[in-house]
Amino acid sequence: MNRQAFSEWLMGHTSLTANDIETCLNHLESWGATQDNLLNINKLEQLAQIIEQKVSKEQQQAMHYYYSYLGGHPITVGNTYTLPLLKPSGRKREYLQHPNLLKGRVIVEHLVHNRPHRWLDINVLGHNGNTKGRVSANLLYYFGMKADYRGLFEGETHEQLIELLEEAGEAYADANKMVKTYVSYLKLAEEDIAISDDELLADEESKDVEEGIIKEGAVTYYYGSRYERSFANRKKAIAVHGVRCVGCGFLFEEKYGEHGKNYIEIHHVQPLHTLEEPEAIDPVTDLVPLCANCHRMVHRRYDNVLSIQKLQEIIQDS
Repeated sequence: MNRQAFSEWLMGHTSLTANDIETCLNHLESWGATQDNLLNINKLEQLAQIIEQKVSKEQQQAMHYYYSYLGGHPITVGNTYTLPLLKPSGRKREYLQHPNLLKGRVIVEHLVHNRPHRWLDINVLGHNGNTKGRVSANLLYYFGMKADYRGLFEGETHEQLIELLEEAGEAYADANKMVKTYVSYLKLAEEDIAISDDELLADEESKDVEEGIIKEGAVTYYYGSRYERSFANRKKAIAVHGVRCVGCGFLFEEKYGEHGKNYIEIHHVQPLHTLEEPEAIDPVTDLVPLCANCHRMVHRRYDNVLSIQKLQEIIQDS
């Protein structure tokens, strides 16, 4: 390691004090047998395993700064975007608590769709808002993505985001791995959950008959206690979320075989009776799959519809 060159880079690209820089350099030089890995940026994945097990928060931050230095930061990708310096927090709790699929969606929603932390906590991670965005913020901070990353790639497609992160280099490899997991899931869902309109119509009509409902034509918006029967929204919700209950994990096909294949009830996150005027539905954020039991439990109290997080807590505690 070129101590002088790296020290000058830290002074120019970070807000570290002289004492902080000295500590950072000492951390890097104290790794003994692992120090050789610092000379090879291609060994980030192996080094990450060491970090996960043995390296302190301060050492992890020092490593990320060093990889940014080796990668030639500031980095410009796509001849358009200059990437802010990664500032990893070293806090692993939220990273370890959530599956790669959700981590990938948090990154995509934040970087591409300009979603704030509070929105991510509620609509992606299933919290009720009391977290004030802290969970997704800590998750993003683990990757080093602070406020200046929000909406950085706004308007880009998922595939373009993957290409841009690949171009950015090894320091973004872990985040890009999560994004690829999420994007792959979306593609597989669209291919594997191919429910026909006839199948959806049969499911909906059977419920209408049971509930004594006679309807003509299509309903596009919700009005008070009336509810939408949009096959397009239902199909998209299933393509995104799948047909496994997000409450208890029940899959109808596993229990009922071919007869239960592709069946699931779709729950509206916002209680329909609370809508006072027409409101368009976003199948990604407003609709989730629930089995019949969980769906009934969510709506058991008319004036106290359970959130998905609360439903999951009840199931876990029972």
